[in-house]
Amino acid sequence: MKNLHKETFIQKEKIEEFKSWLRDNFQISEKTIELYSIVIQKFYQKNKKITQGILNKFLKENPRWYVKSSLKYWLWFKYGYKKSQEFYLKNPKEPERKIKDIPQMKELISIFNKIESKECNKEIKLIYRFLIMTGARIHEVLNLKVKNFDFKEQKVVFRTKGGRERKVKLTKDFMEKLKEWVIEKRGLLGEDIIFFNRCKTRRSAYYMLWYYLKKVGLSEKEIELFKRTHNFRRAMINYILELTNDNIFKAYNFIGHKNIDTTIAYVSEKKKEKSMEETFELLWGEK
Repeated sequence: MKNLHKETFIQKEKIEEFKSWLRDNFQISEKTIELYSIVIQKFYQKNKKITQGILNKFLKENPRWYVKSSLKYWLWFKYGYKKSQEFYLKNPKEPERKIKDIPQMKELISIFNKIESKECNKEIKLIYRFLIMTGARIHEVLNLKVKNFDFKEQKVVFRTKGGRERKVKLTKDFMEKLKEWVIEKRGLLGEDIIFFNRCKTRRSAYYMLWYYLKKVGLSEKEIELFKRTHNFRRAMINYILELTNDNIFKAYNFIGHKNIDTTIAYVSEKKKEKSMEETFELLWGEK
């Protein structure tokens, strides 16, 4: 029993070393580092050693991208980069994502117009206008700095979660509102965050959004729709498909996904069914 306890303790120490190694060598968020460490602990709960067969089995039982990434970094940490390349990690076949209850863009705009008509925080109005006009992720909006704006070209540059840049054109009216906001918040320079720069964490920024939504006097259903800020991204994809006669490539290019499969996963099931029926009619002339 003593030896078993000692082995478990060493394993925990190794996990902490692994986490420190990730922090020191890669630009990975704390949340992801924690996720990777949980995967490795789960791996060692079932397996005492590492072989190609065991790795294949574990990946098959846990078909998620982060499981493969966790194992890749662990092998690198444990054996060094060169030896870690001797192992082959198959790409996991993740289950198909089905997203239900995607709101209509018209519905979101209608709720936003209620906020716009109220005497409420100007910052909140600008943030939600960004979400509606660009389909950006909430953290991309909250991380915007003055240097991300090209007021002459009427463009904003988002830094996506994959570290890539995504340029989106904005309307003249919206650009004027942003200029006024930057001037109003005197002293903002290129590196300064323009929204919620007093919030130290993303969680506190979310709390501020929800707090003001309640103050505006929206219904519980409307607050729920606006609380889930990714709804704007999903609605934007389906709205572009409506306007472009289901051109998925235009939706993919605008929204800035790394992989087109992610964009397809955001298409509503109703729209997919309708597309299948229309394709059948085009092919065979029957409804």
